[in-house]
Amino acid sequence: DNHYAEGANNTTRRMLYTGLKSDTWGTLTYGQQNSIYYDVVGVKTDIWDYDMIGQAPGNGINGDYDGSYRSRNMLKYKKTVGDVDLYGSYLFEDSEYLPGNGLRYKRKGGGSIGADYHIMKDLTWGTAWNYTRAEMRDPSSSDN
Repeated sequence: DNHYAEGANNTTRRMLYTGLKSDTWGTLTYGQQNSIYYDVVGVKTDIWDYDMIGQAPGNGINGDYDGSYRSRNMLKYKKTVGDVDLYGSYLFEDSEYLPGNGLRYKRKGGGSIGADYHIMKDLTWGTAWNYTRAEMRDPSSSDN
């Protein structure tokens, strides 16, 4: 019932990216797109609807902002070498995010790496690492 509930944000999160694809060099994309963590780990538990409800990559302050769901301003690279898909991404600095509790959060940058090993046709092993560099401040107390 909750997959398409009115007012739910699971269907309003969209991707908008562009890129280049080469059989020799791999795929390079830029824009708002799924994170490497989601591509190699999360998607395996999201088999029904590709809506990120069946898994939990929402670490950080907001998955659509800090790199765990669909980040804006992400440069992502994917290259298949034999049975392994290799991934790398860079998160560019983004505009300030206001979570609604008086705090101000600003992503300064970050990145991810990942690998997805295709052991057999229906069996893969994926791992990913994500790093987000950010600043959080409270204007009412000047704490950072």
